[in-house]
Amino acid sequence: MTAAMADCVYIFNKTREKRLEEFKDVLCSSGAPVLVTDVVDEWSCTLENFIEPTGWQALWKISRQICEELKIMFPKFVFVKVLSVDFQELTAFVEVEKVQDNISIPGKQEVPLIQLYPTKSQEDPFLNVEYTANFIDQLRFFFNHLWCPWDVEDTEGGDWPSKYLKPRLDLFYEMSGSSMPVKLVDKIHRSKEQARKLFEKKQELEGLIHKSSSEGLEAEDIVSPSAQSHTFNLMEVHLQLSPLLTELQLLENPSMRKIFIKHFIEEEERKRNNSEAIAVWESGSVDEFIDFLTACKTAMRADTRIVSVSSLQSGFESAVSGNTILVTRGTHKLNEIVESSISLIGIGEEVPTISGQESNSFLFNVRNAVVKIKNVKLDISKVASGLQVLKNSTVELVNCTITNDESCDGRGIVINCGGSVLIDGCKFDGLHVAVSCNSGSKVCIKNSHIRNCVFGIEAYENSELQIIGVSLAKCKEAGIFVSQTAGSEQTGDIGLLQKFLQISASQTQFSDNAHNVVLKGESNFVGA
Repeated sequence: MTAAMADCVYIFNKTREKRLEEFKDVLCSSGAPVLVTDVVDEWSCTLENFIEPTGWQALWKISRQICEELKIMFPKFVFVKVLSVDFQELTAFVEVEKVQDNISIPGKQEVPLIQLYPTKSQEDPFLNVEYTANFIDQLRFFFNHLWCPWDVEDTEGGDWPSKYLKPRLDLFYEMSGSSMPVKLVDKIHRSKEQARKLFEKKQELEGLIHKSSSEGLEAEDIVSPSAQSHTFNLMEVHLQLSPLLTELQLLENPSMRKIFIKHFIEEEERKRNNSEAIAVWESGSVDEFIDFLTACKTAMRADTRIVSVSSLQSGFESAVSGNTILVTRGTHKLNEIVESSISLIGIGEEVPTISGQESNSFLFNVRNAVVKIKNVKLDISKVASGLQVLKNSTVELVNCTITNDESCDGRGIVINCGGSVLIDGCKFDGLHVAVSCNSGSKVCIKNSHIRNCVFGIEAYENSELQIIGVSLAKCKEAGIFVSQTAGSEQTGDIGLLQKFLQISASQTQFSDNAHNVVLKGESNFVGA
């Protein structure tokens, strides 16, 4: 959500104590135990009593799944009006009033309430929208951070709030604070997401097996190849899911969590003392492995302490600040939050490719770190952006290719306020936007090629942009697109940018562009 959007909706930053009080009001007000099976009903009753049933306006944050189905970038927001609320299903039937970026979407939709953010400005001044926004915020926080789908299989009995509310709330705020190592926080997030997907797969397989048995098939049909395959897949899912749930359950216990954190810190220190570089080698012949190690030797000092891992994901999990990750040819799956200063270098004549392991919003999200990426190809066909650079982060991208081989979609690099990026000798191809420079960012692009994109470089006012020896070719809408907070639309050449950006451009060439430079007044939404 952009700053402009955040200003127009209600945002709540609540303390742990305030959250605990609110959830007790919802789940403990009756005095009777609230069983797992009753949790959704309790929320339904509360919302029916306290939120407006119709007529209010909101921003709808379209889910990743729907964005993928509509083939639009995630995240995306739509301005809607709520026509009715289904309190039993916790959904709303909405009418689309305005859309972002001229996207095409059906005019009326049924959407989950947790995806709606009521706006401060409303057509009907008599609606109590702030109250509505507050209860939807509670609902969203609960189901995003406290509720786990596997809670429904709790066989020990007891009421949900007594067993889970305080431990999970404590865990959330500890993860959001500074007492828990950032790397451990990321690990817990990944474990929870993996567990959710495995649990969904388990339910799907159980449904298929149940359907087979309920249809009254003969015994020989039950052990058919299809049924055996479903059963074997279910066994595999159980074997993967069980240790994840055990780990998450232990982390919810404050005493166990304290021991876990102590062990994690000690393990990170051991890694820091035992290695400076990590070689990612999946498989191959002895000669190929020797060739890889020889190439690693030319890239590092002879006395570098090095360890070997079998996947790029394991490489990042093993790395500590200051390490270099050396990756061999082939395609490596990854979605990584990088909060340690790390170098990633492709080794060998055949450049390694990094693509999304999951349909996430990024391949790399760099936070509070200095990162160098060299000699790799980033394939962003499954993600919204290849590289997101946040505040207090510096990234150097050298001799890399960022591409979407499937369609002209996604952003190659997104640099947010406070982020700094040097791009040297890189190629961008087949993207919606190659480089997106938000206000307050610092970007230098040298000796690079941008082609076959919708927009080559997207820049906002107050960003610092330096372009040296860059070629832009076959960009559908514009080689450089500048979004102004105000002003009329203009089209021109590099000189036009001087009035709006701190920009230095030399030896930059435009070829076969619909427009060279386009300046346009910023508009988040257009009429549907």
